[in-house]
Amino acid sequence: MSLKKRGGYYQWHEWIDGVEYRESMRTPDRNEAKRRRQDRITEIKSGRASKLSRQCFEVALEAYLERRKLEVASKTYATDKHCGKALKRFFKDTPLRRITADRISDYQADRKRQKVNDREIGNRTVNLEIGLIRRILKKHKLWMRIADDVKELPEESNVGRALEVDEQKRLLDLASTKSAWMGVYCAAVLALNTTMRSIEIKQLQWGRVDMFGKTLRVSRKTTKTDAGDRVIPLNRDAIWALGKMWERALSYSKDSKDIKPEHYVFCGFEHWEYKPKQPVKTWRTAWRSLRKAAKLPGLRFHDLRHSAITVLAESGQGDQVIKSIAGHVSQQMLEHYSHIRMQAKRTAMEALSGKDTLPDPTVTAKEAAEKQVTIN
Repeated sequence: MSLKKRGGYYQWHEWIDGVEYRESMRTPDRNEAKRRRQDRITEIKSGRASKLSRQCFEVALEAYLERRKLEVASKTYATDKHCGKALKRFFKDTPLRRITADRISDYQADRKRQKVNDREIGNRTVNLEIGLIRRILKKHKLWMRIADDVKELPEESNVGRALEVDEQKRLLDLASTKSAWMGVYCAAVLALNTTMRSIEIKQLQWGRVDMFGKTLRVSRKTTKTDAGDRVIPLNRDAIWALGKMWERALSYSKDSKDIKPEHYVFCGFEHWEYKPKQPVKTWRTAWRSLRKAAKLPGLRFHDLRHSAITVLAESGQGDQVIKSIAGHVSQQMLEHYSHIRMQAKRTAMEALSGKDTLPDPTVTAKEAAEKQVTIN
């Protein structure tokens, strides 16, 4: 053991598994220094920590984001980069080894005091930022020492909704009435009949659509995980929607040969000019006006995916079949999306009722009421 007092504090210097450790125990008490040394050795040997990083947070953040840019989708990278802005302002040149659970708690409190456009920062936003800190500290083997003491802020449950049959009909009927809604109309039909996410639809290219084989392929680069790379069979409604988009592409082309495999099904427009090699960036304006007309406030485009998966679940399809279509990676995610409607639940519960083993509940209730009158 090598503990020496320097400048009023005990310093620890030791080699463990070929790695040199030279750290301050930050205490003038020898017994406390011994205890901290032993805790540190236990962390290192259990794999929960390595040599404490002297790198400051700002430098570590930039290095992490640079690497992240190569590993994740552009949207995920943009989210991490945005989260990093607030973190960088708070932690600045703080060494990673000095980031404690108390310091993170101070950050959470500071963020909740801030406002953007007179609105408080949401707990979800703060938790995303803490998630970025967690990943950076994990990379430097510094997270486990504080993991038990860092608590996320409570979030409201936002698991989405599934459209009722009449709501879905109203939405699609209205969408078909305006040419300005044609793009989002076909996208909605595709989502309801394939379980595809918004980004998967926007990034869909004609080379991944087989109209004759009635299938389309969702590529890895447009989805969340490797499990999202999948082939989806196309039903009649999905083929109709893709057919409409093919007709639109033909209207801007001289011949069908001009439509290339790399062209996007839902392509973009720039200054009213057709850009088949660019995916549509957003249909937010059309979607908001459509849902307002359909009197479905708060309905997200992603809820159409929820609706499709719910219908599959209600139809009695096995979990593996649903996962292969929707690209789920876990049973937990399947349950997250499968919001079985109340009527389906009620029908299922009625099947449990013992029709011949118990008296009619309406008669029992009537007799009980008569007895109550007699007693009174």
